[in-house]
Order: sequence, then structure tokens, then C-alpha cells
Amino acid sequence: MPVQFQYLRVRLKTEQHRLLNWADVANLTEQNDSISASLRLNEALVQQVLREQDIILANFWKTNHPYRYLVEDEKVGLNANAGAESELQERFPPAKSSLEKRALRCVEKMRSYPVRIRWAAFDRERFETSLAQLGALNDAMTSLLDSQQQMALHQAQMRTSMQVLELNNKVDHLLQIFQANSLQLTKGFQYPNLAPLPTSYPELQEERDVLATLAHFKALNVELNSDSGDEHHDDSSSEAGQLDARSCTILRSSPATFTFEIERSDGMYHGNPAWIEWKYYEPVLQLGQPDPRTLARISKLSTLLSNPQKPAQFRTAACIGYFNDASNNRFGLVFRRPMGPSSANSSSSLFDLFLDEEKPSLSARIHLAHTLATALQYLHSTNWIHKALRSQNVVFFTDPGCPDLSNPFLCGFGLARPTYNTEMTERPDTNPLYNLYRHPLAHSDIAVESIGGFKKAFDIYSLGLVLLETALWMPLHRVLGIKDEEVQGHIRPGVTKKVRGTLLQDRRFLDMVMASAGSVYGEVVRVCLEGMGEDDSQSVERFNEEVVMRLEKLLVI
Repeated sequence: MPVQFQYLRVRLKTEQHRLLNWADVANLTEQNDSISASLRLNEALVQQVLREQDIILANFWKTNHPYRYLVEDEKVGLNANAGAESELQERFPPAKSSLEKRALRCVEKMRSYPVRIRWAAFDRERFETSLAQLGALNDAMTSLLDSQQQMALHQAQMRTSMQVLELNNKVDHLLQIFQANSLQLTKGFQYPNLAPLPTSYPELQEERDVLATLAHFKALNVELNSDSGDEHHDDSSSEAGQLDARSCTILRSSPATFTFEIERSDGMYHGNPAWIEWKYYEPVLQLGQPDPRTLARISKLSTLLSNPQKPAQFRTAACIGYFNDASNNRFGLVFRRPMGPSSANSSSSLFDLFLDEEKPSLSARIHLAHTLATALQYLHSTNWIHKALRSQNVVFFTDPGCPDLSNPFLCGFGLARPTYNTEMTERPDTNPLYNLYRHPLAHSDIAVESIGGFKKAFDIYSLGLVLLETALWMPLHRVLGIKDEEVQGHIRPGVTKKVRGTLLQDRRFLDMVMASAGSVYGEVVRVCLEGMGEDDSQSVERFNEEVVMRLEKLLVI
């Protein structure tokens, strides 16, 4: 297939996985070829659709296909074709169920016919027609599921999307995924006896949109953090670049709780409401300016946070740009204040709400926990690690005394860097309270570098602490029995590094969580604190199943 049309093969593979996920949800297995009880009334119809799909899938590989995609060619060996197919297979999740393995064995046999083949004059329109037919049949099969099965299928598809993103790290591969899932195959196919999928079911388009958006963002992430080096970063490609400090007016600044350092300020940018997040740096002594790598890092961060393709599930505000406040050795990241009835109010962190507000309803706390877990899942799917996740960096714009927990924003991305970029050019946190939220292996740059860089599991651990706080509606230091007046003077490294062991070994802490938010929620916290292994690729699937999906199920109970 011509290189410029490789995205069509990716879309074909996506439709194949949709079919396999459907079969799993419908309980169609190798040992039992009957469909699930809820589909038995339509068994003949289901079998008809499966036969149609089998024909379409087989025709993509048959050498005697009437569209003549493939013809014999003595100059091109079989290994070349098999190698391309093998590479594509490696970019998708491996088969787990017996059904998937059986289907892939069938494809393997088709691929190993003892002939040498090449793509003939490529007929893009006919290929897209076949894809549209396959997609229409998949849609029809989805419409035959009951509502619970449709939700399970949606979750399976989202899980597959996250796995696909984890397996693809090249810009061209990510752009193929973006193109494949942005492709609109609106052929309007209608098969006899098959009702079209109800338009009230938006999850199908959401699945494609989410995967396309995340793939596009991850491609930008990879591009920005290529081997070209930070010092060569060209700010001209940024959506948000360096601003004139005079265009920003600071209205209110107050130190964060239990610290003397100002982290955020309310302000105006060209007369519009904004808020500023401060990023402190160590100046180069000879110049009194930030290190060039620090400048490049803040520029890249500004670009990512301002990108219009940034997924809404990241829960980050829209970044306008940044400026250098050289007199205070800090950069200011400028964000638009979110629109809404509470946008004129000053911001409050989740940590501050723990101190000042009464405990909200259980449903509100679970919804917040799910939102934060989903945000982290989406960040990690693009290989972006927060590295400073804590309740002080979860912000709300809400009325005093009436917090709206449904619209949190993640901030504090000053130390966030891609997993494959481990240089340290920013000044570390000086507040000992913040070290309570760090994984025991992430308390120093030397320790992090010795294990190959900051792991996604460290973010997940920090999330577990925030979820624990949310369940109890109590800041972590109070949970651990540390008095407010002891925060600055008594929190030492020996204390902060033992937090994980204390919470896991003393059952009363998790028992408190279960008493406040239920046993399932307590298990979610435990899984986050224990960790999901050192392999980040494996942690993606476990995090989805054991954290995000569990919390999602609690939302509907």
C-alpha cells in the first residue's frame, strides 16, 4: 500500500479490534460458539452479520480479490509484506482471549500463502468502501447489545485505545492513528433486517475522537522532545510563546498554606481575567538569567498546555503564554480563567477545601476521584507525567462556602517532563509538606535517575494519596497525625519516606477510607499505593481496569 495511505490499514486494524471486543462482550468464545443470552433472540441475524464481516475481512488479504489489491510480483519477497504486517500487529494490543488468538491465526494463514505479492494500482475509494461496510456492520452489531453490554463495549474500546497509544511512540505512526480515527466514512450503508445504530448513542464517535485527539497530542509531545535538544527548541512553532510581562497585571498574591512561597496569583492579561502559576528557577550566576535548558523547558510546557488539540480530560486550563519575572527568579505561566458563573471568584486548592469546608456528599467525592483518575490516565497515555501531583495542585474556581467539585483543574506542571527526558533544570520544591506526597523512590533527582527516570507509578502513588484525602476530606498530614503547627518544623525526610509503608502496614488507614467511601474505593486507594509494577506499559492497563473503571462503576451505583 502506498505510504500516504497507511492510515487506512490502521483503521482496518481498529475495526478488527472493535469486532473482537464485541465478541468478548457478547461471550462468543472458542469453547462456546453461541452468543450471550441477551442476543439469542437475534442469533440468526448475528450470524448473518458475522458472515458478512468474515467475507470483508478475508477479501483484504485474498490474492484473487476482485478489486485486485494484491498481484504477484517476483521482485518483492513475502518477507517484506509479512514484516509490514508484523510491525502493524506490534502497534496493537496482543491477543488474550481464545477468540482473538483464533482470529489472528486465521489472518496469519492468509498472510503466508506461498506467493510473492505487492500492492497493485491502489484503489483508495474501494478500500474505503470496504472499511465503511465493515464499520456499518460493527455499528449494527453494537445496536444489538443491551445498554449494559454497550457500556462494557465502550469501556473495552477505550481500554484498547489507551493500549494502542502506549504501543505507538513514533510521530508518523501516531499521525496515522490520528488520520485513521479522523476519517469520516459516511457511506450510509444499510443492510436488510439490520436497524441503523441509534443516533442517541454518542460513544462510537467519542471513541474515535478521543483516540485521534490523544494521538495528535502525543505526536506533538514526541516532536517537541525529540533528540534535537532543549537548547535548540524553536519557540516560533508554539501556540503560546513568551509574553511581555507588562501585559500582565497581578491582582492578588498569597502564599500557599503552610509555605511562604507564592505559587499562584490572580491577575489580568490585556484586561481579561487570568491567573498566573509561578515556576521558580536557579539563575546562571554569570548572567543572572535562567539556564537555556530551563527556558526551553518552560517554552515547551507552555506549548503543550496551550495546544488547541489538548484533550479536555486533561483538566488543565488554557495557557496563554509565559513571561520571565527575572527580579524574582521565576517564570509566570499565564492561564485564562475558566468561563462560568464562578469564574470571577478566586481560586481554591483541594487542599484548602480540606481545611475549610465541610465534607461533601459521597457521590460528589467519588465523581471528583474519577475525574482526577481519568485526567491522569489521559496524561499518561501521551507519555506525559505530572511529577507534582498533590491536593495543592488541584484547583477550583468556586464560590466561598459552596465548592463545586465537578470542575477541577490540574496545575503545578512546572516539574512535568516526558518520560524519556530526565534532565533536571528547575529548582526543586522547598516545602517539606509536599514531600509527603512523593513516592519513596522519588525524593531526590539522584534517586530518580538511578532507576531510569520518573515512573508513571510514582504519579499513580501520589494520586492514591489525593484519593485517600478526598475520601476522608482531610489533608494528608492530619491523617498521619501531624499537627498543623508541626508541618514546617517536624516533617523530615525520615518521616516523608515512610508514609507509604505506614499507610499500607497500618490497616486502620485503609479501614477509615472504606468506612468513609466504601470497600471498592478503599481497594482503589490500596492499588495506587502498592503500585502496579515497574513496567509502565503494563501499568497502563492495570490502572485503567483497577482504578478508572472501578471508580466509573461506582458512579452508577
